[in-house]
Amino acid sequence: MKDYNILVFILSMFINILIIRVSKKYHVFMDPLSDIKVQSFHKNLTPRAGGISIYLLSLIFTYFISQTFFLLILAFLPSFIYGVYEDIDGNTPHKIRLLVMSISTFLATIMTGLTVKSIGFIAIPEILQIPFSVFSVIGLASAINFIDGLNGLASGITTIGFLFLGLAALMTGNYDLAVTMFLFSSLILGFFVINFPLGKIFLGDAGAYFLGYLIALSSESLVFNNTNISPWFPVALLGYPIIETLFTIQRRHKRLTDKGIDFFTEERVHLHSLLYLRVFKNNSLASSLIVLTFMLNALISFQFKSSNIICATIFILESIIYLFVYKNIVNFKIGKFVAYLSKFVKLDQEKISNIKNNSNISNSSDFFKNEEKILVVNDLVD
Repeated sequence: MKDYNILVFILSMFINILIIRVSKKYHVFMDPLSDIKVQSFHKNLTPRAGGISIYLLSLIFTYFISQTFFLLILAFLPSFIYGVYEDIDGNTPHKIRLLVMSISTFLATIMTGLTVKSIGFIAIPEILQIPFSVFSVIGLASAINFIDGLNGLASGITTIGFLFLGLAALMTGNYDLAVTMFLFSSLILGFFVINFPLGKIFLGDAGAYFLGYLIALSSESLVFNNTNISPWFPVALLGYPIIETLFTIQRRHKRLTDKGIDFFTEERVHLHSLLYLRVFKNNSLASSLIVLTFMLNALISFQFKSSNIICATIFILESIIYLFVYKNIVNFKIGKFVAYLSKFVKLDQEKISNIKNNSNISNSSDFFKNEEKILVVNDLVD
């Protein structure tokens, strides 16, 4: 089987550079500025069409190396088209998106036979395997979309995720799957070097949902074809986006029941948003911290990829750490935390001093100026 990694990396970079030029020339796929769109943190009009290169290259090259993944990517075509339309229009119903995603995932499951048969400790009844698989894939697709808020964050996380899925496949003798995982990692990396650190192009909804869909089904394929890989390994490996999604669902449900705010209303209170707004005030620095932490977690999870108990324990520990960090950032208890981080990252003393001096800022601070109508964060983490 041929190795296309270098080729897809170069093609990915070239296509994304081309997309940037075409988007700016004809003013298409341009993302609104940060003061217009709630979850944006950029100051210049930026094309959100990076997913086009990733999808097309994935479709083309899997045709030559993996019939299964070619079918999986082909099944995503309705969702991809809808995602591209969403990136152009910018105002499409969330429920329609979920419906289209469900159709794509159901088609992928039927076409390839990939399902989740067990969650490690408990076997899933056959009648529930397809619904559970569809739910899991949509959940992880949404997870990657949730974390796609800083330069290099979603693409960095998925690049590392595919790399370690590939290594796990390689070590268990599944060479064909390993080659496919490394291919995905390489073509995402081609986007990453354009997106990070300056954010010249974004994934867009089409790209973010596709990466989540793809890494979810790749995880299913790894576990489905290797009985000595724990179903909890992908959960531990991708713990950060999964936990972000679970906490977002809990937070939005509480917001809906307590304040009557629509579940799908956007917000600026994801962990990456808080790290940017309250800690670093620097897009790429906040993203780098999360990606490097994710890499450390991936290394640890990889060592125990065959153990249900250890991988499940890792996921529980990730959840505890996530909630601890989140609550302390929300409550502005970050002076010592940032001072400690400054030993490893080059934060100038003036920024650190400003953060310390503002550690007792009230919830009516500038951060909440645009958040008052969305939610009061402290109420959700007490």
